[in-house]
Amino acid sequence: MRWPGAHSPEMERVLSAGKTDRPVGLGGIKMTLGWKAVKAAVLRRVVTKYRHWAAEFGDHGYLEPIYQRLFLRELASHGLSDEYTPIQSAANYSLLFILLQSVVRAQPAEILELGCGETTLLLDALRRSGIWRGNLTSIEHDRFWHKEISARVETDIVLAPLTQQTIRGIEVPAYDLSALKKPLGTFDLVLIDGPNGTPRWSRLACLQFIPDRLAREFLIILDDYERPGERETAVLIRDSLESKGLQISEDCIRSNKHQLMLATAAYRSCLYPTSRRAEPAEIRVAGLRREQERLAAPVS
Repeated sequence: MRWPGAHSPEMERVLSAGKTDRPVGLGGIKMTLGWKAVKAAVLRRVVTKYRHWAAEFGDHGYLEPIYQRLFLRELASHGLSDEYTPIQSAANYSLLFILLQSVVRAQPAEILELGCGETTLLLDALRRSGIWRGNLTSIEHDRFWHKEISARVETDIVLAPLTQQTIRGIEVPAYDLSALKKPLGTFDLVLIDGPNGTPRWSRLACLQFIPDRLAREFLIILDDYERPGERETAVLIRDSLESKGLQISEDCIRSNKHQLMLATAAYRSCLYPTSRRAEPAEIRVAGLRREQERLAAPVS
């Protein structure tokens, strides 16, 4: 007998093969169910969902040594030395590798970096060596970290304290842009690695610059994408881009930290090193969209 709610052929086969004599009443209907078989089927479904989640957002730290070798090999090919310490909250090797690959390959004219650190050192080294000839605008909110990194680079890092601001109806810490010495132009590459992460709507301050300060063609890299707060923010980043009618391809780079990459057509080649596929935003997996909509629900 058909169990109400059992819509899959797999469940039907399980039930028909595992009936017992235990009667069950549901909505006035008596039926017999194979309880062990039902439990096994439910367990399989739960395990499958967990595996899908783990593949998307779980820890892929075993890949970090691979990214380390790729990054060091790429540095050596350009005659650059290894002066980086990607530990704890600093940029990890997967972020350093995709940033190096993207800048060398695409040669963006203007880069905006939110949150200075190891990536600032890398971009400064690329510019001083002549490998990259663009301009870097780096914004940092922490006074100590601003002083620490500024002493090691030629880049003029902007110190912009955080203030509570309302962005898209959500109150979050955001940059005080009055600290800027000159008006901002548009940027071909935006690296989001600051300010500090929060449990919800993490780094939503990036919407102070997205999409209004994006060039016609661009690449966005959002670090720490494995965290729920960054995934929430990614929902609004995508929506802000789609509201402009932009065709975006994306990739998620997985290691001990994850990075989300969003690219227009001219920067799609930057997704190549690790991308399984690059597809327009409107045909993303339906399950991920449902999760995004759930995360984007108003904060209660």
